[in-house]
Order: sequence, then structure tokens, then C-alpha cells
Amino acid sequence: MPATDWTLTTEGPQPDRTRTDITRADKTGADGPRAEATPADGTRADGPQAHRTDGADGTRAEERPAPGTPLLRYPPRSLVILTGLPGAGKTTLLRRLYGLTGAEGSPAVSGPAVVIDSAQSRLRWRGRLDRLPKPLRTAAVFATHVTRIARALAAGHAVVAHNRGCAPYVLRGFAWLARRHGAGFHLLLLDASPEAALAGQQARGRVVAPATFVRHRRRWEALLTRARAGDPSPAASAHVMTRADAARLTAIHFDATESR
Repeated sequence: MPATDWTLTTEGPQPDRTRTDITRADKTGADGPRAEATPADGTRADGPQAHRTDGADGTRAEERPAPGTPLLRYPPRSLVILTGLPGAGKTTLLRRLYGLTGAEGSPAVSGPAVVIDSAQSRLRWRGRLDRLPKPLRTAAVFATHVTRIARALAAGHAVVAHNRGCAPYVLRGFAWLARRHGAGFHLLLLDASPEAALAGQQARGRVVAPATFVRHRRRWEALLTRARAGDPSPAASAHVMTRADAARLTAIHFDATESR
């Protein structure tokens, strides 16, 4: 299959490239994410992001909901990793999109996709590894999480998976896993300010250690900078969402066809 140039498409006039969707030619020929929107005010869902100005409620301008109901479309057999700072709202987004309750101890099936949140693996091991040191508990949860992703890909499903870690070696591992099973690898980046992410951690009642958060922030900012500069590697595409974008997202579909 010929190589494909990845694009972002919206209703109305088609821009050549947007700020929030960074793509490259993919050797597998699979198509990249397409965002479709039906804005109430005629603005584009992929338009310029708002400047960072705090509102009376303490939120930044780009974190307040904007009009529109965008969809993201990926090809079948895609692995989409949703990542961002701890507390950014990744689990909240998956629960809203797929009707999850937080009580699931195993992946959820939604049409052609399997939805895999790391919280499902934590729940699977809750109370069973309490005697182990925390690093070993974390390793067991992560191994379970990755194994579930691998099994879903091996079964031919598309996968939407939460993963807070965005270290280069972690992303390279997901890229290898996708290639092994003939799937395209895509990043969905949820951009929240460190302050908003810390508030999200406090709201959920699980706050990461300060040193751990600093490490996550350093890796996240490096990934975000690269993606916005046009380098989504090791993924085929990287789509950046603000919290406002996430609040407007209505669905993720796996039915995109190859670009012509």
C-alpha cells in the first residue's frame, strides 16, 4: 500500500495544516486522524488556540468549553494512546465518551474498539499486592495494562488506551507493539496546565509525589514541544487537544479511509 500523507479534515474549507494535528508520512499507508465539527458559530474546531488568560473561575481561556461537536476519525486497526499529565482529565474523557463508571476491572468493548484505562488494571490488582513495595505494584499494574493492549491488538481490534507515561522508551514500546500487530500508532495529547493537572489529582484523591510529577512534566513538555513542531515520532500522528477541545469531543471513530 502506498505511503499516505496524514491530514486533518474539517467541515468547510480545508486548511493545508493546523496547529493541533501534527502528522507525517506513514509507511503502513494507514490514514491519520480526521477531526470533523459542526460549530454553532461557524468557527473551526481546529482553529487557533486561545491565549492563556485566567478567568474569574481560575481556568485558562483554552480550558473553557467552546462551541462545536468534533469527532476524531482513525483507520481501523489503530492504537490510539491518550496521554497527558497526571490529573489532566484523561480518565474523565474516556468515561464520558464510552460510558465507563470507574468500576470496570477489565477493558470495555465499544463497537470495533477496545477501551483500556490503566485504572482498570489498578482495580484488577486492588488488595492483592498490598505487601509488595510500591515500585513492584506499579510494575505489575503497568505490565497488566500493556498485556491487555497487546491482546486486543492481536485480536484485530482498534484500541483507545490511557497511558500517563510519555517517556520516549514507553512510546517506542507502543510503536513496536502496534507494528507487530499490523496497527497504526497514534498519539492523542491532552494538554492541561500543571496547575489544572494538580487540581485534578486532588479532586480524584490520588496525588503523585512531587518528584514524580516534575519528571512527568519534563517529559510531557518535551513531547508536546516536538509534536507542535511537526514531529509526532514514534507515532504516525499526534493530535493535541486542550481541555476545551476534550469537553467538545463527542466520539472517536475507527472508520477513516486512506487519503487521496
